[in-house]
Amino acid sequence: MSPFTLKLRPGFRSYVLAVAVVCGALSANSIAFAQDDALLEDTESVLNSEQIDVDGQFSKKETRAQKLAKMRKKIEQEHEQMVQKKIEDIRMQEELKLGQKLKQAFSGQLQNVDEVSTAQAAPQRVVAPAPAPAPAPEKIEKNNSIVPTLGLTSISVDGSESYESELSAGINFESKLTNRFAVGIGLGYTTMKITDVNNQNNFTGFNTFGTFNNCTFGSNCFNTFGTNGYLQGREMSYKQMDLNIDGKFFITPESKIKPFVGLGLGYRRATLKYTENDPYFNQSIGGYGTTGADSEYSSNYVTGTVSGGADIAFSDVIGARLQLSYTKGLTDSSNTDNRTTNGGFGTTYDYNQLGLEQTGKALEGADFGSLSAGLIISF
Repeated sequence: MSPFTLKLRPGFRSYVLAVAVVCGALSANSIAFAQDDALLEDTESVLNSEQIDVDGQFSKKETRAQKLAKMRKKIEQEHEQMVQKKIEDIRMQEELKLGQKLKQAFSGQLQNVDEVSTAQAAPQRVVAPAPAPAPAPEKIEKNNSIVPTLGLTSISVDGSESYESELSAGINFESKLTNRFAVGIGLGYTTMKITDVNNQNNFTGFNTFGTFNNCTFGSNCFNTFGTNGYLQGREMSYKQMDLNIDGKFFITPESKIKPFVGLGLGYRRATLKYTENDPYFNQSIGGYGTTGADSEYSSNYVTGTVSGGADIAFSDVIGARLQLSYTKGLTDSSNTDNRTTNGGFGTTYDYNQLGLEQTGKALEGADFGSLSAGLIISF
């Protein structure tokens, strides 16, 4: 409990003294009663005591909750002061950095103050933004194409004889499987003129019976005609039809010029015949056979082709192709026998047909090289 102050003023003390006198006067009548009253005794002791001065302030005792609240407020004040101090430190560092930057910037500008131009700035021209372009239409990939071709075909027989075509044409249909791979099917047609050189051989042992073109009995008439050159240098007409299936691999499919390599298999039908009759030898020995212009040889066999070239794109629809290819026969041909039988005179030979067969078989094993150009139409 806090200290308190109790003071007795002089007027109040006189009043107390008067009360005491009155009580004293009454004490004679009731001495026994006054002696038993404790309160009167205390009052007398108070009146006879000296004045006591007490200085202080009275207040209630604080509860535990009040003490905790007071402590919490004190801690909050300390934390707030810490945060404020940290903020001021950071602001001070930033101000110092900004001052350094401004000092560097102004130090460079102050050196060129005299060079500042006071000319009035020209007004800027405001250009309205161009309208956004319309979205491009979605590009549709064209994976199919038709390729008509024209070119030149050269035939090499055993590396010693070579012939060139009069016409070599074809048409291919192709379809892309991916950007790099394409497959196709095509038709080809080739014609050329060939000189009969196989009858320069010396055919001995084909003896005939009877007389033929002033040949006596038992003589080798064909050998006489062959060595005298009657069968040499005759012109033949060669025609060739091809059905091919091939595949191509494009090396750079995204460029305008697309080089490629390819492999293919084909089925070939070739025909060979003399262009005119031979004035000296229009029949077989022994009187059997055909005239030169009536003789014909045909063959059918499988071929293999290796090719290379490039496609050139002019647009999404039109392009061009340059191609070089090499073709070789892979199987033997199927054809008819050129011999006929003449009763009791033994086997006779149609030498016109024999000449065609020998040349045809030589061509089947020959090397075919082609150079062609084509127009690509994509869809």
